[in-house]
Amino acid sequence: MVWKLQGPRPGTGGQSAGVRDNEIVGAVNAVVPHPIDANILYIGSVNGGVWRTRDALSRHPNWECLTDDLESLSIGALCLDHSDPQSNTLIAGTGRFSSMRRVGGALVGLMYSVDAGANWTVIDNGGVFRRLHIRAIHAFGNTILVCGNSGRPSRFDGLYMSTDKGQSFDHLSDTKLGRGRSLALAVAPDDSNVLYVHAGHSIHLSSDAGSSWTRASDTSINSRLSDPSNVKIASGPRGSVFVAIAEHGRLSALFHSGDYGTNWDALDLPSTREGHRQFGLHPGGQAGIHFSLAADFDEPKICYIGGDRQPALNEGGGSQSRFRQFPNSSGANTYSGRIFRVDAEQPTGSQATHITHNNTTSNSAPHADSRCMAVAPNGDLIEGDDGGVFCRVDPRSNTGNWKSLIGTLATTEFHSAVWNSATQTITGGAQDNGTLEQDATGANRWPTVTGGDGGVVAVAPFGTSGGTVRYSSYQYLGGARRMFFAANGAHLGTQRMSLRSAPGTSRKLSPQFYSPIQTNRGDPTRLLIGGSNMVWESFDRGDTVHPISPSGVQVNSVAAVAYGADSSPDYFYVGSSQDVFVRTRPYPASMRRASRIGTGESITGLALDPATPDIAFAVCFGSVHQTIDAGRIWVDLTDDLFTVGARVIRSVAWCGNVGGGMLVVGTNSGIYALDAPGLAGWRLLGADLPSVPVMQLQYDDASRVLLAATLGRGAWTMTF
Repeated sequence: MVWKLQGPRPGTGGQSAGVRDNEIVGAVNAVVPHPIDANILYIGSVNGGVWRTRDALSRHPNWECLTDDLESLSIGALCLDHSDPQSNTLIAGTGRFSSMRRVGGALVGLMYSVDAGANWTVIDNGGVFRRLHIRAIHAFGNTILVCGNSGRPSRFDGLYMSTDKGQSFDHLSDTKLGRGRSLALAVAPDDSNVLYVHAGHSIHLSSDAGSSWTRASDTSINSRLSDPSNVKIASGPRGSVFVAIAEHGRLSALFHSGDYGTNWDALDLPSTREGHRQFGLHPGGQAGIHFSLAADFDEPKICYIGGDRQPALNEGGGSQSRFRQFPNSSGANTYSGRIFRVDAEQPTGSQATHITHNNTTSNSAPHADSRCMAVAPNGDLIEGDDGGVFCRVDPRSNTGNWKSLIGTLATTEFHSAVWNSATQTITGGAQDNGTLEQDATGANRWPTVTGGDGGVVAVAPFGTSGGTVRYSSYQYLGGARRMFFAANGAHLGTQRMSLRSAPGTSRKLSPQFYSPIQTNRGDPTRLLIGGSNMVWESFDRGDTVHPISPSGVQVNSVAAVAYGADSSPDYFYVGSSQDVFVRTRPYPASMRRASRIGTGESITGLALDPATPDIAFAVCFGSVHQTIDAGRIWVDLTDDLFTVGARVIRSVAWCGNVGGGMLVVGTNSGIYALDAPGLAGWRLLGADLPSVPVMQLQYDDASRVLLAATLGRGAWTMTF
């Protein structure tokens, strides 16, 4: 059996501005234009792998994923070897850089291809690179340089260099540079021997392709590098180099040298004034990953710099601060991209100019949260962010425009998705890209239902003639709504969910960033919501909510729920940290804590058998468990799951009418199944699903469809 990609490819109606359909997909962490042909572009997506298009200049580029068969799709860095005259040598580095708590796939190290991505070889430096998140790579002939850092300070952090095409590496941060993190690397566009790197508390220069290094930064730069949030370096022509430093989540310094780092000038920090307050490049304080820098290829005094998002009027203080208003001074009407051009040749105070919105001909801008930029051979500025990949035509002027290069990319980071059996369509909650919904069976382009960070989604039957009600929200249950649809898909209306506490309840629902929410199989008017302070149940589709807690126990930060059976709507299981809580009786009965699962790991997913709700399944990152007595005893079903290839378990579902019953788990490396009645001997389920984190599984027994929500490759289905 084969998995089918449902999309989105792409989403539409996102928070960009003035671009085709405001297209969106998952985050792009690296962009690499071909050095000669502007139609060829490579991108590395946060959790969706490496992609290539051969028609980047077209209105709707076609993209091909080059890494679906590899162990990890979590890309931190990407480069071409420019010593290859055919530009077929491509190197990718893995790292976890998702805005969703850095969730991602395996840290593999480097993936090396000499045939433009058709085949790959893994280079892990004796396992050292499997400890590191790769931030930057440079390759030229036999030489490979790698900036890598672990999640916390480590002796393995820093810059590595190979002079034998990756067969061995020297840890330069131990031998030639200062110890510590290495966050940025750049090569001069007109001389491949000239390299700049951030290492430890300095910027270093090599004029001989990495054989020797000298400190290039002065004291004003070094003083900013004691503990930076992020560092970016961009090298331009004729000895030009720019260094941007972020501290405490915001751009704090921008420097330029026109003589290979011998002398430095501090440049203006981009900012705009919104009402009573000045805002810099990072109004959201997210420079740790939302930060980009590129040097112009022809003009040595010009660079381009990107931050997180646009600020609103009245944001951040004052009596009217809660009434955030758009458009702002840049002409932005949403929290879209914040990109500036900086010209070091201009007088201090007038060097930075925004190149979005009212400094374009059509008030255009990319998605927010910039991650990477590069200049294509035709002079276009290519930019990757949390909404995909975009292009600014003629970036040196204030008359160019932004356009989407997303085309057929399929890299959406879904953390949840639900199948609608009535319309045979999918609704998904996406990291930073709102709630997206197929508007027709099999549709590739999915319209946006709500913006922001899409909340957990749910669906239930409505009425007696095949209608449905669909639940969506953005972060912290903001804008929580229910949308009613007829059986033919016609929209019947939308209502806001008040989620107010039931009469007599003193507590209020405290939502999580992503609050688990699930409809009840036995009673479609009921909802279960996992808050940060306890579990809440609604009997009126979310208008009022009732708190449920076990006696004397506080349930915090609910991670997973399984709610309602065919003839027993009062059953539910809730996972919170290492505990599972169970209720088997009608409200106002409280929950009880189930027997502790012996692994000591946090619960990542729950499922119950809707025909026999005393039977349920719980998964942790490293184990699978079953109860047949509502949580009094748990049996470990992990067996040979990791032997057959599973890595990091994230989700679970029970397919009751497939054969004699089938248990499935979603992992970072595929979906695996156990067949009842024996429930022994795991097997990989189906073909063609990439090695991407499977965050949620849902089985619909009416349609016999198993739905997988993946964090980086959208939604996939298998029909039995």
